[in-house]
Amino acid sequence: MNSSNPDAPGAGGGEVSIADAQPIEATRSGAILQFPTVAVGASAGGVEALRRLFAAMPADSGCAFVVVTHLSPDRESMLSALIGRTTTMLTIEVHETTPLERNRIYVAPPRNYLEVRQGRLQLRPMDVRTPRAVAVDHLMISLAADQREHAIGIVLSGADGDGSVGVKAIKSEGGFTIAQLPASAAHPGMPEHAVATGSIDAQLSIEDMPGAIVGYLETLSEAPVAAPDHTSTAAAMTAILDTLRASCGLDFRGYKPSMLQRRVRRRMALRRMREMTSYADSVASDTEEAAALANDFLINVTEFFREPESWEALAEEILPGLLDSKDIGDAVRIWVPGCATGEEAYTVAMLVLEQPAFTERALKLQVFGTDVDHSALAHARKGRYALSIEASVRLDRLRRFFFKNVDGYQVRKELRECVTFAPQNLINDPPFSHMDLVSCRNFLIYVEPSVQRQILRTLHFAIDPQGYLALGKSETVAPQPALFTAASTRARIFRPVESSSVIPAGGGAIPGWRTKEVGRPSPSPGADLDYGKIVRAALSEESTSAAILTNREGHIFYFRGPLQEYLRQPDGLPTMDLFAMIDTRLRPQMRVALHKAQNTGERVEAIVALDDDTDDGRRSTKLVVIPIVRPHEPPLLLVTFERFDRRAEQSGCIDDNEATALAVLEEELRSTKRDLRAAIEELESTNEELKVANEEAMSMNEELQSSNEELETSKEELESINEELTTVNQQLEQKVLELEIVNDDIGNLLTSTHIPTLFLDRQLHVKRFTPAATSLFKLLPSDVDRPLTDLASYSDLPSLVDDVR
Repeated sequence: MNSSNPDAPGAGGGEVSIADAQPIEATRSGAILQFPTVAVGASAGGVEALRRLFAAMPADSGCAFVVVTHLSPDRESMLSALIGRTTTMLTIEVHETTPLERNRIYVAPPRNYLEVRQGRLQLRPMDVRTPRAVAVDHLMISLAADQREHAIGIVLSGADGDGSVGVKAIKSEGGFTIAQLPASAAHPGMPEHAVATGSIDAQLSIEDMPGAIVGYLETLSEAPVAAPDHTSTAAAMTAILDTLRASCGLDFRGYKPSMLQRRVRRRMALRRMREMTSYADSVASDTEEAAALANDFLINVTEFFREPESWEALAEEILPGLLDSKDIGDAVRIWVPGCATGEEAYTVAMLVLEQPAFTERALKLQVFGTDVDHSALAHARKGRYALSIEASVRLDRLRRFFFKNVDGYQVRKELRECVTFAPQNLINDPPFSHMDLVSCRNFLIYVEPSVQRQILRTLHFAIDPQGYLALGKSETVAPQPALFTAASTRARIFRPVESSSVIPAGGGAIPGWRTKEVGRPSPSPGADLDYGKIVRAALSEESTSAAILTNREGHIFYFRGPLQEYLRQPDGLPTMDLFAMIDTRLRPQMRVALHKAQNTGERVEAIVALDDDTDDGRRSTKLVVIPIVRPHEPPLLLVTFERFDRRAEQSGCIDDNEATALAVLEEELRSTKRDLRAAIEELESTNEELKVANEEAMSMNEELQSSNEELETSKEELESINEELTTVNQQLEQKVLELEIVNDDIGNLLTSTHIPTLFLDRQLHVKRFTPAATSLFKLLPSDVDRPLTDLASYSDLPSLVDDVR
């Protein structure tokens, strides 16, 4: 989902994966603890980083700490003992359901995931068949869902991308995220992947992390969202949203206030600010802070095959029938609004490509992924994802649709060419149409009911009568029950109810969509507006009576006069779309005139030659577009039509020679058009040849990538072995240190005693002696390892050797 995104949704056990974590909004337990919980993730080679972290962490921070590392399933863990020696906090290895408590450290045991449910730690066994255990992501996702803004995530040294999905989940819920400075990490892979998500609030050295956490929590506890004066608080919140609309072009007024307040409070804590009015001033004066707050509001949480039960239902219950209804060679059109970084769009594309009917019928797949977040779209277009996707994408899908590289996985050409990514908002831009499936998952939960109704009307227009709408696990079409009926209740998949396919009128200020208008939202479609009065007033100075009233999207509000010569109702369901009804010869000039009038706010005229077979091809139509500006409302556009006879216009002022010259010019223009058309066709042919050449180059590249994959696999195995060796070495170093301490203690004890003592081995060689022993034997330091029988004694000890034997 960029369901987190105002325009956006997203999307994977025996086999345990990140995708098994329930959707964030669906797992609210109501057991929010009154203290923060810190999830700390590292790989097996990060033991030293963990020891340094807890050595620097105050024992009375008030937090509960949960530590997860990549442990070998075949060996018992000593991590709890190693950490326990560096801190006075109680360190516990979890073996059963355990309630979280302040100032304690909980360590995950081998062969198990740790999850947080209702303020308790629960174990889930790992499946040995899982290609990559993402224990850090697993913990952080469950913690974010359970403790929301009380969650803190720390990513330490590690060699893969585990934790990158988890920090996104924590940040989306208003928590605090930290990554170790990659340059200071023994294995920078995990911190680098976490930072690349854009969800890390602070990159710090290990020794600086405790101070950052304590300072953040102190400010957060002292910085209430509501000021003593509720009126001034509301004014400050309004000022913040107005600033974001002006500086970022994003309108968040339709978001749920509680969600907005949590994120504002979080940003205030990061900036160590306590008053909302002061923070509002900071947002207005600091463009970087405004952008950071807008990014917090744009909740970017998505992954492959998120909510796997819903995807299974789509693949098994919906797609087979949908594809069977298509004729051979038809296109399957799918729209994913709010695609964020593209995981959901690629997920639905994979499911369609796997269907037998898709290949049997030689169908074409077109998936449109749209979002308002340009940086997320850039990531989606690249199609590069971290190694952690192994937990949610099956091995056979990884082999078919991805190839492995140094940093993770790259989408293959077969999948990439099916998906088109583009910036688009769900209301202010015209929606797509004739869609077989629209997947808008986990976005409606973040917006107000009035916005939900408006979005559902738009999606209803976009879907074909035989198409489907897929929503998130916690979403429903209840705001617009007359527009949809359930196709699969358990999977939240719906079918549109046949009715007038009308784009919703009004298009007010919708959260997260880029708009030029900063005014209040326009009235809903049911608002009582006298469009006839508006049209009559605008036509008072015009000579024509044929006119229509429309908006920038081309939705018709009012007809006036004889329009049958210019408009027609197309086949199919009734529509009020101007561009679907207008004479095709007028359509290009109509689009240009509407766009120009909308942008300039001035009257625009265009004369269009119809070039038909009557009247010697000299009949034309005069289009006039008049902007109608309304206070505090989006403008309307009045379009008038008038027949324009060029011969009558020219009869009084053009003689025969001029008429002949004009005819010659018109013929040259027609010839130029034909030449241009031929040039375009030739260009298209050349472009196809270039595409073929590019495909061949891509094929060779894929072969090289395949060879590289094998090398990378070997490299990863070596890295894994090296991490285990590093862990064993650290444990041995710890044992050697302990042994040295014990030896020193024994040496000090023996030195301080006055009892003559000799330490011998089984061959009666001297291994050690106390200083007092020199009073009985002639001993020097060089006598170590000499036989007892070679030593001279100051006393007569004839039976000593026999006694020792």
